[in-house]
Amino acid sequence: MAIDKRKKPVKSARELENRFIAYFEECTTNKKHALISGLALAAGVSSTTIRSWRDKNTNKYHEIITWAYAFVENGYEKHMSEDPGRAGGDIFALKNMGWKDKKEFEGNFTFADMVKAATKKKE
Repeated sequence: MAIDKRKKPVKSARELENRFIAYFEECTTNKKHALISGLALAAGVSSTTIRSWRDKNTNKYHEIITWAYAFVENGYEKHMSEDPGRAGGDIFALKNMGWKDKKEFEGNFTFADMVKAATKKKE
């Protein structure tokens, strides 16, 4: 992607898809990670707008943005599997994209219930 001037914002879903494909091809050719900010630059909008399009299921760009996010996430996952000792930045990026690395439980548990469950596992 040339740095010469700001791109005009996309006007159609097809244009957005074509810009993303060009961006991903450039990243692959130059052996660079695709980034959310790169998607925004390719689309001619801000990163905030890209996130907004992803979060609104009714947006005409939602499906393409979801696909593009998956491509970016895949790059972070690959990098973590190739170099697990340096995964901190990848984990941080994925958390900012909505990933979680903790277990979440639903229900009504008391502290006593949790202590009982923990002690049973140790026995």
